[in-house]
Amino acid sequence: MTPSADRPHRLAIAYRGPMGFDPRRQHKRRPSDILYVGAATVVFVGLIVWMFLG
Repeated sequence: MTPSADRPHRLAIAYRGPMGFDPRRQHKRRPSDILYVGAATVVFVGLIVWMFLG
């Protein structure tokens, strides 16, 4: 028997319930959300300009 066979795995200790999408969870707006949308917009506009101007 290995020494770790008598104790639970470390991930089993960290289990805190079922994982997944919770539709009732309140969305908390963060400043990084605005940054993420802004960066995506800049990339999108850049690709459109690149497409038309080559």
